[in-house]
Amino acid sequence: MKQKIKVLFVFAAILCLSFIFATAANADTVITADVLPVTYDSLKVDIHCGASYLTSTQFYLQYDPQTLSFVSAETLSEKQGDFGTATLVEDGKVFVSFYAAKHAFNNGMLTLHFDLVDHKSSADYAFSASFENLYVSKDNSGADSAVADDGKLLWNIAEMTGLALSVKADSLVYEVGECVKPDYENCLTVYGVWPNETKIEIPYGVYTVNDAKFDGSVFGLYSIEISYRGHNAAYNVAVGLETPENLTITKKSGFKTEYKQDSDAALDVSNLTVMGYYPKQNPQYVEIKADEYTVTGFNTDAAPGKQTVTISYFGKSVTVDITITPNNPDKIVIEKAPSSLTYKQNAADGLSLDGIVVKAHFANGEVRTLDVDDLVTSGFNAAAEPGKQTITVTYRGKSATFDIMIESAVAKPTKIEVVSLPIKTVYEQNSKDSFVKTGLKVNAYYADGTEELVRENDLNIEGFNTKVPVGQQKITVKYLGCSATFEITIEAPDDPAIPKRIEFIKYPDKVEYELGTTEKLDLTGMQAKAIFVDADGKQREEDIAISDVVVVEFKPDALGWLPVYISYKGCITLLTVNVVEATVKYKLGDINADGNVTTADARLALRNSVGLEKLSDVQLLAADINKNGKVETSDARLILRAAVGLEKIN
Repeated sequence: MKQKIKVLFVFAAILCLSFIFATAANADTVITADVLPVTYDSLKVDIHCGASYLTSTQFYLQYDPQTLSFVSAETLSEKQGDFGTATLVEDGKVFVSFYAAKHAFNNGMLTLHFDLVDHKSSADYAFSASFENLYVSKDNSGADSAVADDGKLLWNIAEMTGLALSVKADSLVYEVGECVKPDYENCLTVYGVWPNETKIEIPYGVYTVNDAKFDGSVFGLYSIEISYRGHNAAYNVAVGLETPENLTITKKSGFKTEYKQDSDAALDVSNLTVMGYYPKQNPQYVEIKADEYTVTGFNTDAAPGKQTVTISYFGKSVTVDITITPNNPDKIVIEKAPSSLTYKQNAADGLSLDGIVVKAHFANGEVRTLDVDDLVTSGFNAAAEPGKQTITVTYRGKSATFDIMIESAVAKPTKIEVVSLPIKTVYEQNSKDSFVKTGLKVNAYYADGTEELVRENDLNIEGFNTKVPVGQQKITVKYLGCSATFEITIEAPDDPAIPKRIEFIKYPDKVEYELGTTEKLDLTGMQAKAIFVDADGKQREEDIAISDVVVVEFKPDALGWLPVYISYKGCITLLTVNVVEATVKYKLGDINADGNVTTADARLALRNSVGLEKLSDVQLLAADINKNGKVETSDARLILRAAVGLEKIN
């Protein structure tokens, strides 16, 4: 059966729709194919399958027999699955079968080879596939369920991206009268360029040569253009071995020497004549055409004033001076103020112009929106006293202003309140202990109705003294002019049931924790003893079991050395651990963090790229394969190719 297959122009859309929706009934089954050039006269079709519990697949691959001829197939078996050899059923139809064990198959590939009947880009070939049957096990129970035509065979038709030329050096320059036309067949090699920098030579006579302007009898520089299937490339051929000794310029009446700043004009050479001096030519001076020489140095974005423009031809150059005249506005207007108009006193961040819209008005009626980089600002002072501050924006001598507010760096609360007592509220009479603030939590309340937990280090403690009678003691805590009170207990010394101190023989093995970790303090490896003083004053020691130690508080929420209080039989002592930056751990391509790059990861990337899935920050890093800061369908395709063994992700 002969069937004309239409070219597929919408691979990206098919990929998105098929990948997202075709797996609804069978989420782990994906069958894809790549069509790539092998040589100029053949195509290679790679069929890949990544599946879980796929038991049997059979489908027909159809192609256009007028442009392709099926040659052979290569099989590749992996793990417990195997592709059967493709068989030519009839002209234009190849039968492909695949069998896999019931429990696993992954990354299998079948390669089919075709001969090209005519010389076309692989982008002009397309294939279709119809599934005869597709059996997929839904679970591990072994019960198979038939799924009819729920799969899609996705084709990636590789398109030629451009042309590349290889030209023999001795065919780039000819003497006058040496040749009528260059010998393209022997001096020029033309290549078609495919993705992944694949190059295939295009035979002479297949591509088109545009050399209508070439005249080997006339001195000059000629551009030869090569065209093939919508792509172009060119190279230059010089007629005349001699290069000019120097260049001269003749400025005719009407030559334009003044250009307005910021204009889009190009240098007007209509009244400019460039001559090359050739001692061996007749005549000795030859006019160089405008499309043959190059112009550099012309820039209307430059500051007003004199500008030297250079004209170059075959290594020789000559200059001409022009003038850039000012293009200053009559006024500038701030049509929209910046987004940030309030700044904290002494803040480290500078003035932000994000969101500002400034327009310049010119005498000729032009109104132009200015780039932020072109604006000069003055008047910002973060160290100034709180209050209104006027910012001036200037552009080419014209200014406009807007106001910002400098707020006090620290707002004062209306009151503070103790919401949690410290971990230690009992102290021995006449001891030399210092007050322990750990665990003390104080809320500050503000006039605007907001509240915040005051940092422990910002609290000032007053009233603590162990050299007082046994009993209750009032402690005052202060913060920014506000105060609150709570009580602690001063008890008689030498309670024989409570250790006087804890001595460490060996500190724990783990002394470093990541910032914000949720893991518990690990005391493994710690060896310590408790020192008791009996009623008669005798001292005794007791080995401490790690299981009897209570961690009073362990909260690694700030970088640096962190004091950690532990308790044993009522005696509190201090350990110190180091809190370091947390490391972001991810594997490129492994979005679901299961340790492998699979088709499930490709599906997550694809759904995110079209707005159907939201990934975490770490998942976004794992999904950004080309590292351009975005997750796109191209990333999903690279992950899919890596999942089936066609791509290696670094």
